[in-house]
Amino acid sequence: MSAVARPPVNEVALAISFQPQSVLEGPRLMVGLGSILAEFPDVTEVPPYEMSVEQPFEEQLLRPSAPSIKFMGAQSLPRRYWFTTPGSSPLLLQVQENYFALNWRRQDDEPYPGFDRLVEEFESYLSKFQDAIIAQGGAELQITQLELTYINILKPDGIWGSTADLGKVVALQAAGLEKCEQLNFTYSRSLNDTNSGEFYGRLHAAVATGYTPKIEPTDLLPLRAPDVIPVINVSLTGRSGEIDERVAGLARRFEPAHDAVTEAFKGLTTDAARRSWGLL
Repeated sequence: MSAVARPPVNEVALAISFQPQSVLEGPRLMVGLGSILAEFPDVTEVPPYEMSVEQPFEEQLLRPSAPSIKFMGAQSLPRRYWFTTPGSSPLLLQVQENYFALNWRRQDDEPYPGFDRLVEEFESYLSKFQDAIIAQGGAELQITQLELTYINILKPDGIWGSTADLGKVVALQAAGLEKCEQLNFTYSRSLNDTNSGEFYGRLHAAVATGYTPKIEPTDLLPLRAPDVIPVINVSLTGRSGEIDERVAGLARRFEPAHDAVTEAFKGLTTDAARRSWGLL
């Protein structure tokens, strides 16, 4: 690997779901989060998030495809909050009565800090969250599922400059790929624990092209074709099946998901592209 690695990671999210507790229901969720609010004083309420269920393929195949219907009023909907800082911090915390996540989002040319560092940050803030729950009369978190997502935004560089060059950066083959105007490819596969061989969860991968503006459009200056550049979004999520874990033993549970995401990224990108990012 090159001495200076520059992985094209744009965003990373480490997340867990857990059994809800009465101290986290409704407005009580915000009570006692002083340590988090002191560091992330800006709070935004966003729609709730429900982590998808992952089961072995035979069971997943037989699950009803129709979404479950829940009859509830606006007051009973889970509240999810984003905690951020007013500056340019790359970190975002997400808190819901049954969900907690840490997002790292690249700011300007800030280097990717690495998976191990992000796991440490996640554990630190999760411990603070659990301490706040216990201080309010709750119990230790009973974690039921975890999720790791990497979003990689590939911008034109010395390897590629237009959709005609997709084959130089994306390791996919298709007739007429050099003439394609857009690409949208997805797949998923089961993951097994390397030690026990039992079902761990599932990897979800997506590769899609898009465009980003070079300038901010205005009423007087609408965007034209020369004002946008192509990008390739490689999104990878490793999500576990049902688990029963506590905060103290959680870090190792993310490792199979990270290994799967890393393997998928290598399989979806060319050697030439990874060499240009210092990954070979």
